[in-house]
Amino acid sequence: MAFRRPILSCRTWRCGLTRPVARLQSSLSAAKTVVNEDEVSPSSSHSDLAEADAAEIRNVAAASRTGDVKIEALPNGTKDVKHEEVILKLAMPIKPRAHTTAKLDSEDEFDWARDVAAFGMLESLLKVGGHPSPAILEAILKLATHAGNDHHVQTVLDLYEQYWLPLSTKSLLMIGQHYCDVEAYEQCFAFFDKQINAGREIPAKAWLTLTLGLLKADAMDVALGTLQRLEDLSKRNPSLANTPATLYIALISFSDAYHLKGTQWTWHRARRATQQGKSINLDMGACTNVLNYMDSLGMSLHTYHYAALIQSYCVAGDVKNAFMILTIMREAGVAPTSTTAGSILEFMSTDPALIDRAYFTLEDLKTSGAKVDIAALNAIIDACVAIADISRAVATFQDYKKLDVQPNADTMNSLLTGCVAVSQKDLALSLIKVFREELQVTADSRTYTLLISVCILQENYEDAFRYLEEMKEEGHQPSTATYELLIRRCVSASDTRADIAYDEMKGWGYRNRDIDNLMNNQRRRYERPVDASSAGVLKTIQSMTRPEAWFTPQ
Repeated sequence: MAFRRPILSCRTWRCGLTRPVARLQSSLSAAKTVVNEDEVSPSSSHSDLAEADAAEIRNVAAASRTGDVKIEALPNGTKDVKHEEVILKLAMPIKPRAHTTAKLDSEDEFDWARDVAAFGMLESLLKVGGHPSPAILEAILKLATHAGNDHHVQTVLDLYEQYWLPLSTKSLLMIGQHYCDVEAYEQCFAFFDKQINAGREIPAKAWLTLTLGLLKADAMDVALGTLQRLEDLSKRNPSLANTPATLYIALISFSDAYHLKGTQWTWHRARRATQQGKSINLDMGACTNVLNYMDSLGMSLHTYHYAALIQSYCVAGDVKNAFMILTIMREAGVAPTSTTAGSILEFMSTDPALIDRAYFTLEDLKTSGAKVDIAALNAIIDACVAIADISRAVATFQDYKKLDVQPNADTMNSLLTGCVAVSQKDLALSLIKVFREELQVTADSRTYTLLISVCILQENYEDAFRYLEEMKEEGHQPSTATYELLIRRCVSASDTRADIAYDEMKGWGYRNRDIDNLMNNQRRRYERPVDASSAGVLKTIQSMTRPEAWFTPQ
């Protein structure tokens, strides 16, 4: 299959929508023009776009409120690609904003108009039987949280549950930020607890946002309890450990509030972090000097040393040298990972235009004779997936021969993640065939989880069970989230295999309170006799001696 690489310009829309939407499409497309690389600024604001298109967006908002935005009736379970593109473009100009930064009234009005417009299109889509994709829901969630519309946020969360869609890390961050913005801290705790009880991990940034919000609101006792809870959680997940910067801010807040217990608690931990060498400013020159000195002494350099240097280059806006560090790592016998290149992905996420700049940087490196590492190409693919541009992600992947790199399992999983985001099963199966047959890349546990996820999103989800069996035959253990998806899908379709999946999940030792309640309610509602053969299947499901149990006719 051939994909054309878009360069900084939006796709051409031929939608046949009502006039306000068509004008919005043309104005948004005009705002994304092909510019010189030297003219691209990663710090550019969306204020210019707001001034140019505010009137058109308000027109769409007004049309959606009065019912003028209409779409044709859709077959049940299909998506309206036209409206999906419009909603995604409405969300694209939004920039991340600091927790303490107040917005101007004009920006508030601009965010409100986009939120109303996108939500109106979503309601129209639902009325005619369309199913929103994960990308649509995440885009609308982004608009609703920026507009501070709690009703829309709750509605989107209900839709996630209704369509058994998992919340991404990005969505969890936006929801946590929203609750803190509206100072609904109790609601934020309740949401976090619900996700944790369901077996999901709350990202460290979401906890940080909540902690800073509590400190700002002078809820010192609750803030201290949150810091202590994170310390306990970090024993199982080190990424949740309180950072020196967080402890420093908390120490100042507690001392200013004359909160003795909080001051003592943070003081001991902040001092310990400094003694352990964790309090380091990522300055590019300082990082380079430290690594050179370590090398001169013959000291071993590990992944976290290189990761700090990569982050320092990204902070300085020097993505070229950040890419080169990945190659140096590989040559030094330290394999770069997606986590190592996370700073590069974070750098590109500040502005979609930086994705193309980063790709051209790789081309320049190759032209100059430098080696390009596959982790660099994977970071660009991840950035394309993050903005739900699967076409650009595949086009970037197809240039692996030109860049002389060998795709790996991370490449495959990044592309499959994009397929899940836009519910593209056929594309996912085509890609997995290329990786298996042409590139000889072996699927790992995450690969199977993504394949199951993209199959679950389809009307015919039979292949999800086939990949589950293949996953176990290859020696991979399905996660609790995988079983949760299968069970919710089966329950929604009144599929009796929900019982088999539930028993198998418990056989692995997984416990999920939400799923327990769901299955108990389901069994009370649909009492049915169990014959001897089905009982035998349930007893032997842990050993999977009869995997054909999955494939009984529905």
